[in-house]
Amino acid sequence: MKQKKVLALLLTSAMVLGTSMQAFAATGASSGDATWEGEGEVNAVDTTVYSVTLPTDAVTTKLIIDPQGIMQMKSGDTASADDLAGAAGRITCESIPMIANTSSVPMKVGVSMQLSGDATDVSAINEVEADDETNVLLYAVPSAVDAKSADATKYSASSNGFVIHKSAPTDLEFILDAAEYQFEKDATTGAVTYKLADGSGHATGVEFAGFANKKADWSEFVAPQAPLTGGPDKKVGMKATFSFTSELKSGDVADTTEGAPYAMKAYSGDVVDLNAGPSVANVTYSRSKGGALTVPCNLGMGSNKATRVTDAVVVGSDKKLYSANGAWNSVRVAAVTVSDDSFTLSESWMKGMQDGESQVSVVFDGDLANYVAMKINVVN
Repeated sequence: MKQKKVLALLLTSAMVLGTSMQAFAATGASSGDATWEGEGEVNAVDTTVYSVTLPTDAVTTKLIIDPQGIMQMKSGDTASADDLAGAAGRITCESIPMIANTSSVPMKVGVSMQLSGDATDVSAINEVEADDETNVLLYAVPSAVDAKSADATKYSASSNGFVIHKSAPTDLEFILDAAEYQFEKDATTGAVTYKLADGSGHATGVEFAGFANKKADWSEFVAPQAPLTGGPDKKVGMKATFSFTSELKSGDVADTTEGAPYAMKAYSGDVVDLNAGPSVANVTYSRSKGGALTVPCNLGMGSNKATRVTDAVVVGSDKKLYSANGAWNSVRVAAVTVSDDSFTLSESWMKGMQDGESQVSVVFDGDLANYVAMKINVVN
């Protein structure tokens, strides 16, 4: 009886399984493919913007050469030479040319400058008045900071002046970073534009300044006054050419050393320290020419400028020290005198000096630590 029940159960299970297999049989294709094809719509904005502001002809680079300091006077003023002494011998420019990059890419901006005309160019401030020639020291002073825009009021002078010569151009290069741009979508049309962010951009400026020899005769450089006509017989000029390119090379990087002008590449030419202390150039005295010897002394510039010369100590032919005011326990003699910006040795003193070089130490502002040693070379 049990065997019959078991057999019946087995048969029943077999029927159920057979029914299930028949219900799940495969239908449709066993393989296939499909292609989805179409043209995409590119939604993008051109993000390359070239925008560089260079000085135009409307920005004058007229140099003002003022050996007497008269440009500081206003209409109706009267002044003595002593009153004007502080401004005498200055070269200034009527404006500061500005350069701005508001491109979306970095730009290399070049400034090529060259002096022209009849004056003699020198390389250092103590060479300006080393003789009585019409010497000029002209230099370019780039901005110390990012001026952000082509606004000259944002310019701040750096501490170096890059000397401009007649014989060959002085070439300065600046690497101005890209400006910041933003995407903007119009609320009505949905159009997307790429616009300069407010206050973005990078800029520098170049001021032209320098010194002219106060001792020289500049009459031939002065235009005749009425009723005479015509220009001056001799001139001083300067040409500055500005250029830019977006093609930067591996070495096109700004000098980041302390005191370097903003964004300017390293430079290896003649440089004037605009915060330099006092200086005195070596001079030569000719016995055949005779006369007293007056040596101009440069008081320096900027934060290290001295107020005046307070003593000059000369090494005599007997190796003793002689001076105007007794510095370092030297012997005071009437043959040595000083003024605010020079010292003088009398003709009788110069006749007694030995041939060759003799040393003089010039003291400034009564500070024995603030002195400059220079040499006088006596020749026949």
